[in-house]
Amino acid sequence: MTVQGEMDIATADQAYAYIRDVIDELRVPVSVDLAGLTFCDARGLGVLARLACYAGREGGRLRLTSPRPPLVKIMRITGLDEVFPELASLATQSPSPRVRGRRAAVHQG
Repeated sequence: MTVQGEMDIATADQAYAYIRDVIDELRVPVSVDLAGLTFCDARGLGVLARLACYAGREGGRLRLTSPRPPLVKIMRITGLDEVFPELASLATQSPSPRVRGRRAAVHQG
């Protein structure tokens, strides 16, 4: 299956329902091609995480393919890349450090 366009606050619930239905119907590992995903906000990232958990509870797996570099970068920063092992090699190519539970220091000059 492919996802195209934007996955944001306006479309996230619809995307979740559709992909959840595919997981329910197929009951096998489901691959989602993200090559056409042009934008993904925090709500969209949450949908991907929820779907991965849902697939696991249902005895399946959600696999992401062809994510664009900006999406891989944000998934690495947030740690979501760990939920999707297939992204591990892509995420390690990104020079951005992982940020978890640390506050950024802000220096005023």
